[in-house]
Parts: sequence; structure tokens; C-alpha cells
Amino acid sequence: MGDGMTASLDGVFLRKVWRRLRDSAVPIVPQELYAESDKVAEELSKSIDDHIFLPSTIHGYLGIQKGGGVTRFLPILTAEDMGAYYYLCYRLAPKILRKQKGVFGAWHMKPEVEQSEEDEAEAFGQAYGMNPFSSFWWLKEWQEYNGLIGALISDASIGNYVVSTDVANFYDSIEIPRMIARIRQIAHSDTDTVEALNAFLSTWNRRHVGYMPSTKGIPQEIISDASRVLSHFYLQDLDSEFLDYCDARGLT
Repeated sequence: MGDGMTASLDGVFLRKVWRRLRDSAVPIVPQELYAESDKVAEELSKSIDDHIFLPSTIHGYLGIQKGGGVTRFLPILTAEDMGAYYYLCYRLAPKILRKQKGVFGAWHMKPEVEQSEEDEAEAFGQAYGMNPFSSFWWLKEWQEYNGLIGALISDASIGNYVVSTDVANFYDSIEIPRMIARIRQIAHSDTDTVEALNAFLSTWNRRHVGYMPSTKGIPQEIISDASRVLSHFYLQDLDSEFLDYCDARGLT
């Protein structure tokens, strides 16, 4: 991932995903399955290469309290499907994601800043873009963003207002055909990966929608890193247009 490198669906990659799953609120990777990670990865990779992979039906949903009496329901995909989903998203990420001015917090886009020796030491073992869960660099970007907001509101020449917005039910409203069509344009050299992702997103939720292919909504899965790649990609053009809008009106 990142720096021109792509993910490989092997036991090493699968264990990274499964270790994070084992630490989650729903530890769905028993030790006997974890011990078979090399074999499972080989079978998953072959099924994708042979164009026969389709996700299983999900285990169910995990309810998370967001506050204000609102509950977010996270689908619990099988351990094997999580491995395949992460592989597909991480293989495409270097080709479809781009670093943009003023956009913070994309987990797998390495900040374009000088890193101190202390930073490098702290991030060791979480090589940004190589490890699916590099929380170190995400935290650094989040701190940079908050520092920017603090500096802006203390600068009288900037203005008197900070506006905060949110996209309601964002993951559930992502239009799959629109997103896949855009990915096809950009990642046209990796057709099999794109079409496998399309098959995954079209069928992962059939426990809820039946056999009709899904056209809207990506899984807000329990780790959320893979879906974050797609959600960030989905908003990239909006980010660019919004930046132009702000620049034309003197907004920061």
C-alpha cells in the first residue's frame, strides 16, 4: 500500500486483518482458523483469480450507541470475507486515492511532511501504507487538523465563524454503480480487482435485501478501514470542487 506498492492476498496480509478482528468487539476469528491463515489466503486468492468468489451472508449486526439515543448498526462479515474485502480495497487504494490540499484524516495517505526521528521510531511496525491499521499517522493528521482549526479561530483576519457540516447516513447512501464506474476509469489496468469489488459490494448485504443486487450502501464494517478507503475516494471530486468554491469566495 502506498508508495507505489499494492497489497498481496497472502497469509501475512490476512493475519494483519484477523489480528485486528480478534481485538474487536466481536472476535470472530477462532485460534484454529487463525492457524490456517496461509491456507485460507491461498484459497481466497484462487477463488478471486478464478472469478468464482462471492461473499457469504453476514453473521448479523452489532449495535453501537452514537449518543442522543441513536444506534449505528455495523454488519459483521465473516472472517474470510473481511480478508477478501481488505485485499480488494487495499490493492486499489494506491491507484484511486490522492492527497489533496486541506483534506485531513485519510488513514492511508501518508502526510507530506518531514518526520522527526521520534516520529519514525514511534511509527516503527506501523509502516504507513504497509500496515492496514496505521493509527499513528491517522492521529498525527488529526492533531494537525485540530491545530489548524485552533490557529484559524484565533486569527482575527480570518473571520468570525467556523462552519461544521456532516453527511447524513453517508455509507448507506453511497451509490455503488457510480463509484465502481469511476474506479473503472482510474484503475483500468486492474480490471479483475475492480470487478471482484463490484461483485462483493453488490452481494454482501443479501441477508437483508435478498438476491437483488445492491446498488446503494457499502458495509460500515467493524474495523472500518477498508470501507474508509472507498468512502474517501467517493468524496474526492467533491473535495476538489468544494476547495474551488471556498477559494473563489475567500473562505479557508
